[in-house]
Amino acid sequence: MTLDDLLSLGDEDFVLQAYRSLLGREADESGLASYLRQVRQGVDKSALLVALAKSSEGSKRGVQVEGLATLLERHDAPRPGRAQRALKRLMQPFRPEPLEPVLRQQRALENRLYRIEALLQQQAAVLQDMDSRLGRLAAAAPQSAAGSLPAATARAERLVPPAASRHYQRLAQTLARRHDPGR
Repeated sequence: MTLDDLLSLGDEDFVLQAYRSLLGREADESGLASYLRQVRQGVDKSALLVALAKSSEGSKRGVQVEGLATLLERHDAPRPGRAQRALKRLMQPFRPEPLEPVLRQQRALENRLYRIEALLQQQAAVLQDMDSRLGRLAAAAPQSAAGSLPAATARAERLVPPAASRHYQRLAQTLARRHDPGR
């Protein structure tokens, strides 16, 4: 996995894969919670990778991820001297507002969108599963009209999750009324 691959992951996937790639293990509960909270608050993922790589555990492992060395070199670049820092402070009134707070908010929003997209994909899978189960129930409906309603109900209870059984019972009652108008 390359640095770009890691940085393209979102939310929990990023933290879990960063642990695997840089530390060679699964994330512990407290580490996962801490890094996940930081990602969700919009902390730059590069900074989190540097922190993991420079941790005592990361330094011992010395795992090589393509592109990580360049990131670490940028992070280790010498800090500007006093004169440069003083000049930067003097020039600050002539510079626009710092972008970091805006970028942090943007990263936090991107992470929220990633989580929403993942949730929508899960819900779509559940709906597809329910649709296929309803298709199987509809195929079993003519058999239940022939008088084997209890057998069809038993088959449906095995196919349909408990939360949907109430809907199935209503469907079975409706089908029974259609085939027996005097009911």
